[in-house]
Amino acid sequence: TPIKSHQMEKRKCNTATCVTQRLANFLVRSSNNLGAILLPTDVGSNTY
Repeated sequence: TPIKSHQMEKRKCNTATCVTQRLANFLVRSSNNLGAILLPTDVGSNTY
């Protein structure tokens, strides 16, 4: 039925949003953890 498929779409969308938010949170945490490592190596990365 159309109602069922609509609910599935909604659920899929919510899952995608949840995954995106988790990924964003993970990236923020990673950047916070790696920031101390990456920032000093900015100059070093120019030598590549």
